[in-house]
Amino acid sequence: MNIVIGATGRVGTALVNELVKRDMPVLAIARNKNKFAKFDSRVQCHIADVFDLDTLIKAFNGEDTVFLMTPENFHSNDVLGDAERMLEIYREVVYRTGVRRVIGLSSMGAHLEAGSGNLYISHMLEQAFAGLPVETTFIRPAYYYSNWMNYIEVARTYGILPTFFHPHKKIAMVSPGDVACFAAIVMRSRKLSAPLYEIEGPKTYSAHDIARFFSEYLKREVTVQQIPQEQWIPTLTKAGFSPDAAHNMALMTQAVMNTISFGENTENKIIWNTEFEDFLGGQKTF
Repeated sequence: MNIVIGATGRVGTALVNELVKRDMPVLAIARNKNKFAKFDSRVQCHIADVFDLDTLIKAFNGEDTVFLMTPENFHSNDVLGDAERMLEIYREVVYRTGVRRVIGLSSMGAHLEAGSGNLYISHMLEQAFAGLPVETTFIRPAYYYSNWMNYIEVARTYGILPTFFHPHKKIAMVSPGDVACFAAIVMRSRKLSAPLYEIEGPKTYSAHDIARFFSEYLKREVTVQQIPQEQWIPTLTKAGFSPDAAHNMALMTQAVMNTISFGENTENKIIWNTEFEDFLGGQKTF
């Protein structure tokens, strides 16, 4: 059995579907049972919270492979503390249930240590199972294409694409669906058992590039509006982030801006084939 935690998120949903497509048994774990309705009838579903040790132990018991992620709560007053507590629970569950293989959804930038904000959660994830008799593989995706979709209605209505990034700074990006497809392949094949893989799309893009794609698909001019650094935290808190979540998001953004290349593992770098314009054309928004 293949367990997927965070099964109703973007990557999680796509991964569950990929596993079903490959006729692999799947146990989907999420907090909201209403979202299970979108899954194929062959998917087993289990309601559990990532902070609920006993419920997770019950779900994991006797299973072989688990796909883990560290969902973030932007309302949390202690983002890193909550992540540490979550990872302690994951470790305890894996230890008690005898899970033999952990596939972890990390992030490019996980090699950066303290001071990198949300990226540090991925760093902690990659260290969480040290010393346990379990095989671990961590997948570090580049910046998700789907992050830009948070601004599609703003672009449609006002013709602007707000961003913290420099308009012309190109960064590695990837489709969440491609990440899920690769994760499914890793879960199916014991040959893909390297400790670490990095995955990105075929091209790098800047905010200016994304605005150009939005302009084409929305059939209206869209221009980049860079938000000054001193406005990052006020902008995030106005959007509903807690002060601590806004602080850590700002640190992560600064790390992205200051780091030319996130990769440290060129030997196991995976380049997938979905370009941003293909991803955008497949969105239900259009």
